[in-house]
Formats: sequence, structure tokens, C-alpha cells
Amino acid sequence: MAYLMQKHRLSPPDALARIQQARPICGPNSGFIAQLDLYHRMGCPTDLDAHPEYQRWLYQCELARSRTAGVAPSNLYFEDEQTPGDLAEAKKLQLRCRKCR
Repeated sequence: MAYLMQKHRLSPPDALARIQQARPICGPNSGFIAQLDLYHRMGCPTDLDAHPEYQRWLYQCELARSRTAGVAPSNLYFEDEQTPGDLAEAKKLQLRCRKCR
């Protein structure tokens, strides 16, 4: 399905419909469909590892596995969720205490 999505610029439901024309029994599970939705939102890149949205998804999966197992995750990330545009806006703001206002 990912190949069809990338090669023909199809959405996940369209790619699934094409596959089901040839093989009607095809029925991917909800986790795989969620991954394909993410892949589609990212624009079907060829290099997933460099994409920040994919990295965030991997980290969320690792956190979920850690919670299920009852152990701490192997990696901890403390990244801001802000985009560079948001950071530029934040730099324009001046924070002052009550005395300085």
C-alpha cells in the first residue's frame, strides 16, 4: 500500500481500494492504517528516519511499550514542540516582572 501511495500519490483509502480490487480479502489492521495515515500526512517521503514527525511517532510508540512493560523508556527527549516560526515569535516577546512593567 505504501508503494502505491508513493508511486501514484494515493491516499490510504484509495490505495486500499485498488488492492482490494485485485485481492478482496485484504484487510489491514488499524495499527498499519494509522502508520499509513502518518506516512500520507508526511507527504510519502523516501527517507523516513530524517522526518521529525516520524521520529515523534517512534518515540510515542517507545513510550507506550515502556508503559505496558512497566519500565522506563530507553531514550528520553525533552524537545520543544514549537516550529521555527513559533520560536521567532517567542523571541519577540519580552517577559518582565511586575516591578519592571
